[in-house]
Amino acid sequence: MSLWNWIVADDTSPYSAAVRAESLQALQVALAALPDDQRMAIQLQQLEGKSVEETAAALGRTPDAVRGLVHRGKLGLVATL
Repeated sequence: MSLWNWIVADDTSPYSAAVRAESLQALQVALAALPDDQRMAIQLQQLEGKSVEETAAALGRTPDAVRGLVHRGKLGLVATL
């Protein structure tokens, strides 16, 4: 299941809702701690589903640079979470 699908999943059990809310809050804090370019690359590509090329165009970067930003951003998220 993709991150976005998990975020918007319509699971109404109280436990699932509480876990999702806590996880989303932790994700927001971790995303905010990333450098701006990494955060934007992850937001566009991973959360909004943009392609590498679309993300590169939006950020004014090359596709290879976007791949690097996303990779480093994911490492930062893993370290924080």
